[in-house]
Amino acid sequence: MQQNALLKNSMLYGAYLGLSLILVSVLFYSLSFENGIVSMLVNYAVLIVWVAVGTISFRDNKLNGFLSYGKAYTSGILIIIFGAFITSIYMYFFVTVIEPDFMNKVIEKMTEDLQEQGKSVEEIDMAVSWTKKFSTPLMLTFMTFIGQVFWGALLNLIVAIFLKKKDNRTAGPTEL
Repeated sequence: MQQNALLKNSMLYGAYLGLSLILVSVLFYSLSFENGIVSMLVNYAVLIVWVAVGTISFRDNKLNGFLSYGKAYTSGILIIIFGAFITSIYMYFFVTVIEPDFMNKVIEKMTEDLQEQGKSVEEIDMAVSWTKKFSTPLMLTFMTFIGQVFWGALLNLIVAIFLKKKDNRTAGPTEL
């Protein structure tokens, strides 16, 4: 029963996470916002919020307000996996339908940046070649999923610390 509740809760909050990350992506894209650091930090903040809200909901509604670190981490990672799956599907849709020229623009920008850094033509050509090899729609979709799960799992290590809540009602008397 608890596993079923955990999966349902994780799918719900994973959907909220995925849709929120898509909304942030669409917003930044429509505003032509290109600051990678700010974008990354906003995405991490969205991830942390939905993992926390989802795990707190599970803890308080299904576990009587108590949650071990392991269960907190499990809840968070499942939310992250479901959210990453949704955003990965969006990434595939984005690079194949919405902006099929996306990778060409990324390569152009990368080439300009490398030229500004004074890289040789050979170095630039090699960088472009490697980027093209790993920039197919399926590869971008896969890398989106893996990247979100990896960074989400690392952030979740910290988040779970703050979400665990020990049941002290069953503990014996404490000494002063």
